[in-house]
Amino acid sequence: FLGNRCAIVCREILPTTMKSYVTAVCCSLLLCAGLVPQVAAEDATKTKEQPQTARGEAACHNNITVGALQVQVDGQPQTLYVVQSGGTAVGGVTLSSDGRSVALRMNTRAYLTPHCSSGSGSGGFEPALFPGLPSLAGRTLAFTVDLSGMNCGCVAALYLVQMPGFTSAGQPDPATSHDYYCDANQVGGVYCPEMDVMEANRNTMQVTPHRCDAPQNRHFASCDRGGCGLNAYKLNHTAVGPSAAFAINTLLPFRVTVAFDTSNNAKNKHTKAASKKEHSDGAGTVQRISTTLSQNGHNYTLVHSDHTCAAGYVQALSAALESGMTVALSHWGGSVGWLDQPPCSSPESCDGKGVFTVSDVTLGVARGSGL
Repeated sequence: FLGNRCAIVCREILPTTMKSYVTAVCCSLLLCAGLVPQVAAEDATKTKEQPQTARGEAACHNNITVGALQVQVDGQPQTLYVVQSGGTAVGGVTLSSDGRSVALRMNTRAYLTPHCSSGSGSGGFEPALFPGLPSLAGRTLAFTVDLSGMNCGCVAALYLVQMPGFTSAGQPDPATSHDYYCDANQVGGVYCPEMDVMEANRNTMQVTPHRCDAPQNRHFASCDRGGCGLNAYKLNHTAVGPSAAFAINTLLPFRVTVAFDTSNNAKNKHTKAASKKEHSDGAGTVQRISTTLSQNGHNYTLVHSDHTCAAGYVQALSAALESGMTVALSHWGGSVGWLDQPPCSSPESCDGKGVFTVSDVTLGVARGSGL
């Protein structure tokens, strides 16, 4: 009787190591005699309470989280959760099986955050989810993108916004989308600084910082909707396009690297040690934003500075970049002649059939980091 009773207990605690009933009985006798450590039972209980994903991080289960995206931060692996806006249809945002890439279909928006939502906030969102990234001043954000399915009239976007937005009373504003979204065009009813790292389809790509007026009580009353945009095709007709005739062939994946150069590393040789000191003492205003597209040894760079934008324009974004911003991704279409006409003919509407993917996201120190 003692053996059978303990065998049941033992099989529940050590189901994978006790392969036969006889072994289970022997183990259970030892357990009842106090010779098998109770740690095994405690560990089994902990495993049930804290489910783990295949890659080992704690699972995040709620109605807004798509899954865990594996990224690199300062050379170390880190998990960022992909959460989708409430208006995004189920299946519109998906992750690869290895957790390294995220794909977006038409009419979708998602955010990257290191936090798992409790699901108790507005629409499952809560202000504590944001910002999703630490300070970007003096740092580099990089990713690989596949735009091969993005035709004229479609927009694949990866951008930074200073979420959550705030009301004039200084309280987090859930916005009309109920996800605390904000941007420089007041989509959802709330303004905040925005850095469009990539608005693109396979015919061109545009990079646009948007500065805002100084906030009052964390609330932004207005922003520059148009921003200071630099369009790859309009600056160089052979830079980006859907064939091997272009420096960057958008029918194949390519790397995007954006460096937020501070006053220190814009003037001097930047080192990791200098970068760490810069961040620790809060020094360094972003003076220049350099966005480089790379593919098979070919590079094309767009530079935002006092020479390409109004004097002080880039510096006006520095406070937002240093405080931390959230990566937002979206796939949309419509009247986008500002982006792709020319080379696309007018008018052209997005066919909505394409998917774009972002993979191998890294965040590290600026130039010379080996990123």
